Amino acid sequence: TTDTNEKFMSTSMSYESTETPTGSSYETNSQSSSYETSGSSSESSIGSSSGSSVEQSSSKPSTKNDTSTVSESSSTVPRGSGEYESTSSQGEKTKNENKKMDDFDFGEKEKPGNCLSRFFVKYTSMFIVGLLLLSLGLGGISFGLFSFNINTTAQDFRILDHPTADKWDSYNFAFDQAKAPPLDKEVIQTTQIERLSSFVVIYQSDPEDGNIFEQSRLDYITALEQELVSQDTYHEYAVKDEDGNVLPPTSFFTLANDNFGGDIEMTIDYLLSSDPYATVLAQLYLDQNFGVDGNRESTAIRTIFNFGGPLEGYNNVDDRQSEQKNLIEKELIDGFWKILNDAHNDKSDDVVVSYVGDGISEYDTNLILMFDASFSIGSMFVVFLYMWFHTKSLFLASAGMGQVLLAFPITYFIYRVVIGYYWMGILNFLSLFIILGIGADNIFIFSDAWKQSHSLGKKINSSLERKITFTFVRSSRTTLITTITTSAAFFSNIVSAIPPIRQFGVFTGVLVAVNYLLCIVFVPALLTVHIKYLQKY
Repeated sequence: TTDTNEKFMSTSMSYESTETPTGSSYETNSQSSSYETSGSSSESSIGSSSGSSVEQSSSKPSTKNDTSTVSESSSTVPRGSGEYESTSSQGEKTKNENKKMDDFDFGEKEKPGNCLSRFFVKYTSMFIVGLLLLSLGLGGISFGLFSFNINTTAQDFRILDHPTADKWDSYNFAFDQAKAPPLDKEVIQTTQIERLSSFVVIYQSDPEDGNIFEQSRLDYITALEQELVSQDTYHEYAVKDEDGNVLPPTSFFTLANDNFGGDIEMTIDYLLSSDPYATVLAQLYLDQNFGVDGNRESTAIRTIFNFGGPLEGYNNVDDRQSEQKNLIEKELIDGFWKILNDAHNDKSDDVVVSYVGDGISEYDTNLILMFDASFSIGSMFVVFLYMWFHTKSLFLASAGMGQVLLAFPITYFIYRVVIGYYWMGILNFLSLFIILGIGADNIFIFSDAWKQSHSLGKKINSSLERKITFTFVRSSRTTLITTITTSAAFFSNIVSAIPPIRQFGVFTGVLVAVNYLLCIVFVPALLTVHIKYLQKY
């Protein structure tokens, strides 16, 4: 009986050593007196009750047979699947686990985690203000001293070293070499005789294997093009000849009207002829299968609308050329975008209308980005609500979301200034949705580690500094592994032949790493502020 009582008392004391202190105040460098008080009271109350129970049990007579029966019945406990484990080994394992948690190694020697935690607790305001100034300062340098250039052109998605891309580059190089030297700004040119801007409209049959030369499709295309060329914007900005006459679009229909009286079959016959110029026009206007083995059908037709300079008020096309282009592109958006967009969204006819061009494509891309931005705001709100629910703190949820957003200015500084990327690819904006999830997950890990520290014994709970140390060490190690693997996955896109994908991989990989570094120094500081001043919020 005496042995049994001693074992019971030992188990009881072991349980007491893992009880969560009930004190509410923390001290930075020494053990909190509130912990000592709550700990001693807990020990006395639990210990006295245990003692009385033992005394009652010892007052009952027992025999040797009864004791042996108890020993036999308690010597093993089922573990499942027919396996058994002794009670003593279970108790030993529990003691070892409790001891391991209670004796979390802070060490006599100063460790990085201990040093950082001391700074988190002592210089909380300095940490938070410093990180804010760092992020905003680097963002200010990036946006103030370097231009923010969003690449929204479709040409950027060309595959490097692909034959089509090489041909296009060769064409542009030859075109630039053949151009006359820039004109002096004093030289006077006839208004709008040289092309400065354009947009392309592609009409594709629906279904895709249909013949675009069917009469119903041709009627739809000619009606749409007539609407486009009848706009005042076209007459005002289209390329003109030397006599000032507006030139028609470059298209299959212009070729037919000017040379064959609008006869479609005669035009097809000409494009199938051996005339080298006819072959070039066929490749320009129709699909790649036209003319193969005498094929007279095409699934698509392309039309190019050209707009020229110099505009009124400019001497020639080289006189403030970028300014002239911007004026033309603005007018193209105002005059043609709605017509083209409505035609593209119109599913009633058996023709699919697509378009791409200077100014119009960028305008479409910006609209898509703004539309997606509204979804990002919704995503941020949902993540914020769940973070508030998980942490039970409005302060931690709000500041945590702010920490995630602070990673963007620092990342852009590294991307633009350090690495030297000039263009901000449109795919880079997708990283906002990615980092919301990763950043919130990191904050959840820190929050859970903080909650776990409450139940790990008096040694860890003796001061706020030690609790922050445990939280920092436990969480930073865990999130480091996931950060390395995630960043490596995005950095692997560096080998992509498509520039926007390569830019996206670099930007997002840097963003994940920056978010990790901000998280491991910012969140512990936020926890310190929360515990010291704002715990009720």
